[in-house]
Amino acid sequence: MQALPRTSTTGIRHQSEFGHRCRPLFNLAEGFVHLNYGSWGATPRQVTEKAASLRARMEERPDLWFRKLLAPETLRVREVLARYVDADVADLALTENVSASITAVLRSFDGRLGPGKGRVLCFSTVYEMIRNTLTVMEHERGRFVDTIPVSRVVQNDDAFLSPLREYLESGKGTEVRLAIVSHVSSTPALHLPVREIVHLLHKYDIKVLLDGAHAVGLVDLSIRSLGVEFYVAACHKWLFAPKGSALLWVSPEAQDRVFPAVVPSMIDPSTTRFCDRFTYTGSADYSSRLAIAEGIAFRQSLGDAAMREYTCDLAREAARMMVEKWGTEEMRNASQESLPLFNVRLPEGAPSDVNWRILEQHDIFFVVFEYHGQYWARFSAQIFLELEDFSRCADLVLGLSQ
Repeated sequence: MQALPRTSTTGIRHQSEFGHRCRPLFNLAEGFVHLNYGSWGATPRQVTEKAASLRARMEERPDLWFRKLLAPETLRVREVLARYVDADVADLALTENVSASITAVLRSFDGRLGPGKGRVLCFSTVYEMIRNTLTVMEHERGRFVDTIPVSRVVQNDDAFLSPLREYLESGKGTEVRLAIVSHVSSTPALHLPVREIVHLLHKYDIKVLLDGAHAVGLVDLSIRSLGVEFYVAACHKWLFAPKGSALLWVSPEAQDRVFPAVVPSMIDPSTTRFCDRFTYTGSADYSSRLAIAEGIAFRQSLGDAAMREYTCDLAREAARMMVEKWGTEEMRNASQESLPLFNVRLPEGAPSDVNWRILEQHDIFFVVFEYHGQYWARFSAQIFLELEDFSRCADLVLGLSQ
């Protein structure tokens, strides 16, 4: 696989604003090099402090908090988030994670999925949690999931569009009720051509759930313009919110069947609006999702556009450097230029647990995954990192390769 031509080799913009000088803004351990921001993020100090203050308010007067304050606080955050992702606030709910959001959507199809009833379609790059959830459902109902394989060579958007088009034109999709598509996939990290995919699926009257776990804060996003029926996303990654915060967006025509896994006593299921069904789902700490607005404020205070430019430039230069050092290849499609996530194949002789060895010995971590029989590394660029962090990691990997 040849590296695709880059649009810019002029260096990394905004170096005077970001880099190691931003480390004090986060709670990272001294000396730890966090090259896997894409999995669990790293919450800024001001955001963890906001969550802690919300938690303290809850403990001060529990009844007042849950019965009177939680709903307006949730609405305020939903309004901020809706503006950020360009969506109507009434169509947006807050949940604890993407898994809960996807489960709520799948439950809304209950009775409409299964052999002879309806099928679910996804790509082979679908997130493992989704695959596992569907597998459990198949154990109960029989096989109803169709998976479109994505080739090893992902050099352009046709790696997704061609097999999808072939599947649909073959007539296999006549029973498909729902397609689950990653906006940005996890391993490998790839920016899918979602608008083209959605257009193809809608031609065959297939509803679409876009899994935006990695997308919010990572790419320019207007949920309103995507035209999908369902959109889910994590807020603890690139939006800088605490762990335990996510969004669920549902188009108005699909909202009547979407409920949380736990339907609490404080709502009337027959009359409560979709967006309010998720405000209180039982006794829990809701401070993480209520701190989403603080994560957005943190991004905007540093410059949302500048932050994206720095991290995307850093990822581009780091990927180029690693390919040269390792003598391997980068996996990326046409949309990859806009991502601060990248994948590089490990050098010959690198052990599959090289990331864990380097963590133990040097306090650096990144993701290693297997794809079509080869091992790849996935890295995340973030505002507290510099090119030297990736260069040091690349040299350590080489030192452990035989």
